[in-house]
Amino acid sequence: PVTIRTNIGDNEYQIKNDSYTLTVNDGTVEFTATATATLSTPYTTKRWEINNSGTGTVTLATIGGKTVNGQASGTITLAQDESISVQYNGTNFRIL
Repeated sequence: PVTIRTNIGDNEYQIKNDSYTLTVNDGTVEFTATATATLSTPYTTKRWEINNSGTGTVTLATIGGKTVNGQASGTITLAQDESISVQYNGTNFRIL
């Protein structure tokens, strides 16, 4: 997998061409191919921007049974040129 990192303040901009688990150091993650974006250990102050710049589908996944806007892991997908912002609210992930 190719990884390009650019440090922007306290958050890194990542470009990925394969599935990836987001970390506390990530800010924006751009996917250039079909992949799964896994939201890692919840951080209540952490906001992630996820972008699909490829022609495939990016699927959002969670760990530990967490949901995204009440939807189970793997049910929210991004088509080409779609983006999403998510943040943990202390219980589950929310789309902002």
